[in-house]
Amino acid sequence: MSDDICGEQLGADVRNSHSQILLTAGTTLTPTHLRTLRMWGIRRIILAKEVSDSPTHGPISREQIERSAVVERRRFATCDLGHPAVHQLFLIAVRRRAESRVVAPGTTP
Repeated sequence: MSDDICGEQLGADVRNSHSQILLTAGTTLTPTHLRTLRMWGIRRIILAKEVSDSPTHGPISREQIERSAVVERRRFATCDLGHPAVHQLFLIAVRRRAESRVVAPGTTP
């Protein structure tokens, strides 16, 4: 996570390894936020522009993105989200889950 994302908005909640929310979606990032996230060991986050750049079939709610990210974080739990390629795969998985409107296996919003 580089300092050049200061001023960007979060596209999904940022949670620690215990699923506690550290920052909520929509938060505009400041240097203090970035220091705090680094202190918690958070290496990658989802920015609003990353979510809004995806082609969709109708609007996707912020809540849907967040719920999709929670499910995908479990699937990617053993992966290094700090690696750029793995992070991109994670973002793709979150987008696809949100676009398909499937939050968890066997459920829909």
